[in-house]
Amino acid sequence: MKHPAPTTAEMDGLIACLPLIYGNGPVVIEERGDGSPEEPRILKMSYPVYSDEIRHVFKLAAAEAWQDPEYSTKDVPAMLADPHFIMRASVDDIRTMLTHCVRGERFSPGYRAGVVKSGQLRQILERLVVIRAMADGDQEDKFHQELEVSQPQCYTCVHWVRDTSACKAYPDGILVGIMSGDLDHRESLPGDGGITYQPIAP
Repeated sequence: MKHPAPTTAEMDGLIACLPLIYGNGPVVIEERGDGSPEEPRILKMSYPVYSDEIRHVFKLAAAEAWQDPEYSTKDVPAMLADPHFIMRASVDDIRTMLTHCVRGERFSPGYRAGVVKSGQLRQILERLVVIRAMADGDQEDKFHQELEVSQPQCYTCVHWVRDTSACKAYPDGILVGIMSGDLDHRESLPGDGGITYQPIAP
């Protein structure tokens, strides 16, 4: 069953969470014990303590517009582990990944903490920023075609951390605009600390 695409307002709600969660550098999520007595044969469990911002983004992601009832039939862990896939993800792909992230906590306490701290949630939201910017012009298909024939300059840069979406200039995640080719990093960009594109020697 084909679900209607999320509205721009629903996209904007999630996008607004991006700076709230990732705007101050690496995300720190505290853990709290369950109060079990310190006895050798008793396993003491700990649980993440989520901030209001993190609880809010997952509350939005749990809305019907972002749910994929068939997510369990898809290899979502592989999707989340591949930053190149996320960079090209469609709205339906984002819906699938968000459903998995929301429901993962039911089966594995602390799962959401891993998604947040690994930067996977950040990559999803940054991809949504790109899709949202193109929503008015209905250019998403064109965007996908351009991505398929172009290779981000990051892949040929000495600063890139292979098989990730990070580099020496952006250790917490390369700007989506650079990865998509919309920004040329041969010139300094905000937040890069003066580290720019440097091609790998032949």
